[in-house]
Amino acid sequence: LATGSADNTVRIFDVRKLASVQQIPAHKSIVTDVRFFHSSWAEGGAPRSSQDMDVSGDDEDEAGTHQSRLCNGQYLASASNDGLINIWTAGDWRLQKSLVGHVGKVLSVDIASDGNCIASAGFDKTFKLWAPDDISI
Repeated sequence: LATGSADNTVRIFDVRKLASVQQIPAHKSIVTDVRFFHSSWAEGGAPRSSQDMDVSGDDEDEAGTHQSRLCNGQYLASASNDGLINIWTAGDWRLQKSLVGHVGKVLSVDIASDGNCIASAGFDKTFKLWAPDDISI
């Protein structure tokens, strides 16, 4: 589970433990929306929304170290009032790419139901479709 926050962070939660397991300093302003997705763009395929993937949570290894069970190819998109959509690698939470195109606040971000693009809506009264070429990671 991921949430955006007014403190400019994205928080990752382990719902089994009912606890925050990661806080990502994600943006320079309020985080307005977050979405998990799977990307196979590197292999020439299309992204899949979180509805189509297993985000089964986190486990601890034998040493008690926090290890993610999120498989390779899964990402998190975050939108913010700073005008950016950031794409993060799920598990290690590294910033992979920032999508720039809105003037001002980005209100929402989602993965298209057909899995062919990311959609975003901004306070600038625009709706943008980001094609795989725009987002290649």
